Amino acid sequence: MIDIETLGKKRGCPVLSIAAVQFDPLSGKTGDIFYERMSIDAALSYGMPETSTLQWWDRQSAEARDEAFNGTRLPD
Repeated sequence: MIDIETLGKKRGCPVLSIAAVQFDPLSGKTGDIFYERMSIDAALSYGMPETSTLQWWDRQSAEARDEAFNGTRLPD
């Protein structure tokens, strides 16, 4: 399963994080996990956020915002 966190719904919005986990749908057992959080400055250099998404983030908890916006990963 793969999940991404972006700053909008349209094509070209910055990606903040990418997560993936291997799983067996029959047993429910999970395997390897991948999770990377992009630096906000790096993410913004790749796209334009949607205002409505930034406003949505402003209404989220400090912990959720910290998790989403304080990544350090730079693109390879």
